[in-house]
Amino acid sequence: MNELTAYHQVLDHFSVYKRFNERWVADPQFRGAMSEDAAAALERYRIPVRPEDVRPPASADMADAPMATRAMWQIVNSKSRLMHRFYREDGAPDDPRLRAWRDREIARQGLDLGPFHTRSNIHSSISFELTKGCSVGCWFCALSPERLTGVFRRDEANAELWRGTLEVFRDALGPALRTGFLYWASDPLDNPDYEAFCLDFHEIAGVHPPTTTALPLKNPARTRALLAQSQERGCWLNRFSIITLKMLDAVHKEFSAEELSRVECLAVNRESAFAFGNAGRFRDAAQADPQLMERQTRNLQWAPWYTGDPAYAGTEDYPLSSIGCVTGFLVNMCDRNVKLISPCTSSDRWPLGYYEYEDAHFDSPDELRTIVTGMIERRMSPHLDPESRPGFHPFLRYEEVDHGFRLHGRFHTTATFRDAEGGAAWRATGDLVRQGELTAGAIAEQVSSTCGVDLRLAQLQLEGLRQSGVLDESPR
Repeated sequence: MNELTAYHQVLDHFSVYKRFNERWVADPQFRGAMSEDAAAALERYRIPVRPEDVRPPASADMADAPMATRAMWQIVNSKSRLMHRFYREDGAPDDPRLRAWRDREIARQGLDLGPFHTRSNIHSSISFELTKGCSVGCWFCALSPERLTGVFRRDEANAELWRGTLEVFRDALGPALRTGFLYWASDPLDNPDYEAFCLDFHEIAGVHPPTTTALPLKNPARTRALLAQSQERGCWLNRFSIITLKMLDAVHKEFSAEELSRVECLAVNRESAFAFGNAGRFRDAAQADPQLMERQTRNLQWAPWYTGDPAYAGTEDYPLSSIGCVTGFLVNMCDRNVKLISPCTSSDRWPLGYYEYEDAHFDSPDELRTIVTGMIERRMSPHLDPESRPGFHPFLRYEEVDHGFRLHGRFHTTATFRDAEGGAAWRATGDLVRQGELTAGAIAEQVSSTCGVDLRLAQLQLEGLRQSGVLDESPR
């Protein structure tokens, strides 16, 4: 049995416990009612489970945990195995330059955004937008889309451009195209032709892309047809963004637990125990109202990944400062625009929580092919430019250690570089890179001459720093 089949079987088997968890996370009144009279609360919300199966766990011992806890544990672990295989192994780019760039970007994200982001993020290689803007207008959206102003319809000319675009990225990314999806700062159901675009993607990439929408109730018949289309073609998961408790009530009334067994209902309503990404519109709101961030920090106490990981103990850094899940290309078909992006901690410079390394317009697949080739050649060279002046990321703190140095990132993360006892090359390299004054070529020559090591070894140390994600290659 492969990971996809195993995951779907777990979801189908535990659909009713999944529904209980959706209500529990989203609805504080439900949590209160459960503590007062669990049987009455379950009956009122039409969740057919026994109270003893959904009681709070008495300890961290999974063997003694109630059925709902064990069910969610199996769902989460099965999902993690599938995501690792699909996105990190089978979905890695063929091109060694792209693969190495992606690996060092992920390594940098580990030091920048922390262990949870790095472990749980899909690190997709590409995302496509089929609209310009979004009709939903969620107040918390970390990607801050403008209002919906354009739709890429699938007429004859656009279908040709779209399929040609997919073929360009199939050639550039290889199997990594399979990790793509057809929305970003947009809702896919804003496009009346979305399902047809998905079928094109399935034909060319070999998989049906997942869907995340906040509009599942706009046309329930259309939603059901899309779920059927995607599931028939092996889509691994779809998601509904639940933006209000009223919407959750309506979704649970319209769709049975079995119908939504393979649909995640993301509780992004104001009352939920969900912690929002601190970027975009939410970041603007939090800067205006600091109590927003206090509530998010309290919400994190519901998350086992946060409370159980020492990386987050005693840190003031917020662990969800980006919702970016693409380390690769972002394409808007309305604007005919392509960007090379990678998640980062949101800031005044990068308020949406991702770097934009390059940005270009294209009018045809041939022009796009030239642009993508150029981005790869400029940004993903397999070797550090000897004329560049390497420096460490500003968020890293430098510490001298015996025979080397250690870099401290956010959330107690570290990267250590040291020689065997008696060696001095790593310390010399670290000191010179920290100063940020010499070119890579000059650093290698100076380390080679002062430490008595081969020039190639000094060069390899710089290459090692680069691949470890600690050299600042962020766009200027």
